[in-house]
Amino acid sequence: MAEAGADTVSTRDGTARGAALLGPAMVAANALHWLAAVVASRLLGPGPYGGLAALLGLVLAGTVPGIALQSVAARRSARAGR
Repeated sequence: MAEAGADTVSTRDGTARGAALLGPAMVAANALHWLAAVVASRLLGPGPYGGLAALLGLVLAGTVPGIALQSVAARRSARAGR
């Protein structure tokens, strides 16, 4: 029974480490995205930048089904024990 407790602590430590890495990485990604948007808006101007933003919105919306499919496949794979 002591082994199960050790696994829980190990998992918690790994989760905390992952969160400690993921948080700053997300902040950096958002900062880079903001910087890219500012640079693109200055280079392109209002009309072309609006078109680019609309196109990127469509791309983002198009990725949702793929992410859903990936999640379903991962869940089924995990349940099957693969």
